Amino acid sequence: MSEAYWPTAVPSRILSSTTAGRQDDRASFQPEIGPAKMRPRSTGRTMQISVTFDRWTAAQLASFEDWYDANQSARFHMRDPITGAPARFQIAAGEEQAYQLAGRQVSMNLVRMPGSPWWGGYVPRCSHVPPLMVADYAGEVFALDTGSLRRVAEEDLVNEADNLVLGAWRPAVGTWAVRFTGAAGDLFPGTLGELPVAGDGRAVVAFDGSATRLYLDGQPVASGAGWVLPAELQVLDGTGTVSEVLLFPEALSDAACIRASQEGAA
Repeated sequence: MSEAYWPTAVPSRILSSTTAGRQDDRASFQPEIGPAKMRPRSTGRTMQISVTFDRWTAAQLASFEDWYDANQSARFHMRDPITGAPARFQIAAGEEQAYQLAGRQVSMNLVRMPGSPWWGGYVPRCSHVPPLMVADYAGEVFALDTGSLRRVAEEDLVNEADNLVLGAWRPAVGTWAVRFTGAAGDLFPGTLGELPVAGDGRAVVAFDGSATRLYLDGQPVASGAGWVLPAELQVLDGTGTVSEVLLFPEALSDAACIRASQEGAA
């Protein structure tokens, strides 16, 4: 199980009528003597956003309703409909209806939680899916998702001191994103994701049970059958440095893979 996030099969484009405002977190109380006083309930900035999503198909609405059944009380991740930044949300509680339908439009009230997720900088453009694993050797940030994405020690990710062999992380569906410098060799050697690389760059491999898609420096370079990962996955066979490896819990869209292999995350 990974962190909950807005279903990728459901569009998140909004109408211009969407409004947002600071949630009133003040609480009032009446002292024994004197006028009523106000105090903040929290110091975080909580925003309430009234959104209307447009042009959902019947299949997309069905996907959303299935997702809502599983995540209706959970906090989830998506890009802020106003700013576009990765953020944590919750569907507002206490409403008579959790969401409203009007033709192909769906409206709801969202509450944006205070702060920004620490891993937001690893999310590719054109995507809001949080990583399942982070191995940022240059930034010395390492994390695993076992229900929530938490930082861990480097040795929890790798089987060898050279930081190139990853163990235990073999999902049936996902996307690998790799940043390398001074390379001369093959990424993921001996697998369907094998990709010759040279110099500095970024590579992305998206895979599921039916297809594998490879991208290098902003370009799709190959596609093939579904990829079953080996027991141990060697990232780079040859010379050079792997400075970052990210794993996402699903095969990201073509647009997200191109952007991730072109310029990383943002």
